[in-house]
Amino acid sequence: MKIQELALPRYISSKKNLISSLVVVVTAGLIFSFPNFNPLVLLGHDANFHIARYAGTWRAISDGHLIPQLDSAFYGGFGYAPNLFYPPLSAYLVVLLQTVVTNWNLAINFTNIIIQVGAGLAMFAFMRRVTCSNFAGLLSALAYMSAPYVIANGLIRFAAGEYLGLVFAPIVFLGLWKIIHGESGWLLLGLATGGLLLSHNLSTGIFGLFALLFLLAYAKTAFQVAALKQYLFAAALAFGLSAFFLLPLLEARASADYNAFHLGFLSDIERVQAAAVPSMLMALLPNFNPPFSWIGFLATLALLIAPLVAGFWPHKWQKMGIVSTGLAILSLFISSRFFPWKLMPEQLLLIQFPWRLNLIVTFFLSCLIGLVFAAPIRMKRVSKVLYRLQSKAICIKAVIVAVVAALATISIAMSLPYLPPRDDANVWDAHMLGVQAVWNWDYVPTRTVVADGFFARDHNPTALTGEMSFDNFAHFGRHLSLTAKVETRGILELPLMFYPGYRAEVDGNRVPVFESNYGFVAVDLPAGTHQVAVEFAMSPATKVGASLTGVTLLAIAAYGATRHSHAITVFCQFSRIQATMTRQRPRPVP
Repeated sequence: MKIQELALPRYISSKKNLISSLVVVVTAGLIFSFPNFNPLVLLGHDANFHIARYAGTWRAISDGHLIPQLDSAFYGGFGYAPNLFYPPLSAYLVVLLQTVVTNWNLAINFTNIIIQVGAGLAMFAFMRRVTCSNFAGLLSALAYMSAPYVIANGLIRFAAGEYLGLVFAPIVFLGLWKIIHGESGWLLLGLATGGLLLSHNLSTGIFGLFALLFLLAYAKTAFQVAALKQYLFAAALAFGLSAFFLLPLLEARASADYNAFHLGFLSDIERVQAAAVPSMLMALLPNFNPPFSWIGFLATLALLIAPLVAGFWPHKWQKMGIVSTGLAILSLFISSRFFPWKLMPEQLLLIQFPWRLNLIVTFFLSCLIGLVFAAPIRMKRVSKVLYRLQSKAICIKAVIVAVVAALATISIAMSLPYLPPRDDANVWDAHMLGVQAVWNWDYVPTRTVVADGFFARDHNPTALTGEMSFDNFAHFGRHLSLTAKVETRGILELPLMFYPGYRAEVDGNRVPVFESNYGFVAVDLPAGTHQVAVEFAMSPATKVGASLTGVTLLAIAAYGATRHSHAITVFCQFSRIQATMTRQRPRPVP
């Protein structure tokens, strides 16, 4: 076997100062997330919804749900299934940490710290691979982590899923970059896309659209046969990882009409236009209205400096600089009031708030900042001394500007109210059930009748048709039971909001359930005295999705074990050959 065949993969041309760069990224990420080093939780805009989702996920797991979709205790026992519609990965992370630290507030804060640091590390990995420069990766990571829109997602908006998606987005583009440059990137692309799908629906759509535009910019190599095969593998992997969520979501879409699928309920043209950014200039101002983007300053400066340093860029840097600038400007234009939203298909209005496009603005401007301000590393051919002075000065200035800007954003977040620490899970549950009772109707059946924020009925079984009376009514967790004395055949409506997964037994025999005219679980009962038992279980789509995800995880584990074993074998063989060559090397003649 030739030595060349045993050579380890060449990921980066230079690994100088890699450890120190990683230390700077992690340290900066900790600084930018310092309000989370607190026994209290910041109550951002969407905090009640997400915190209730975390508590509901915990209750569902405690209630025996293999896939925690439904919180049976929510809305006074009527039940609520946010994880059936909202990607659940952020809730899983918080619940996992809560089992370790046994404190909800600390679990939420630790999750935010991990996300903030993880976003910086992901951006560093992407730009380091693009530029083969630790310095460029460091600058882009600092810009990305300290961008107020990124920090505001976690601290001011409390947009848990969108915040988590910022970790996976750079890895998506890293996978694409490797594929379009002839390397194997399908595994990274598939894992990151799956993570994005399980983090935030809208972020997946937004980054997916701009990922396609990114590929079109590199169309010469991006659509070759080998690359297309990798995209298919990545898509299959992403679907397999997220099947336990996607398939039940599609099942719910086909089973009943929910507010989440009603365009007019979530958004309309008036809301979109009202939230649109007045002009591109707002991205250049240090305010914290949308798009929360102080990096417009650095981007403007980068655009002015780019012509001066472009001569020191290699070809890949030049292409990436053009693509980053073009996509950042495009996304900023779409988020502005000048974009013709009235001419767009109604489905695009689901974006709700055009400032969500600042996910893309932040991402590509961070790339551009890394490219421009890392240009002095190419000047060492002119003067090594000048190179060292300039690179150190720029690095120091970048850190100072990033920290100051981040602290300014964080100071806004610090003015928000805090949620006191809750060590007792029962106290936490009671608190969140009270807070959330009238807050969010996104994932409620549209047929559900409400009055003043509450259901227009009490928590008891009801005869919609026929004549019935009820005894021994009991509802505990996901189980409900009663004795029904039916004088005349009719429809029994149970105090459970309808979601796919409910199943019923009458006198020990399985009977179909359906959605009543008021959005609740209903069964048809014949005349006579019957024992009725209802429980929430895994629906058919949930079972199929969970099976696909399980098989995918096993396949990833097997693939990883195979690659790990192969890498060890190659390394051992390479070491033996080097040792043999050293022993056979002729001794110098004295």
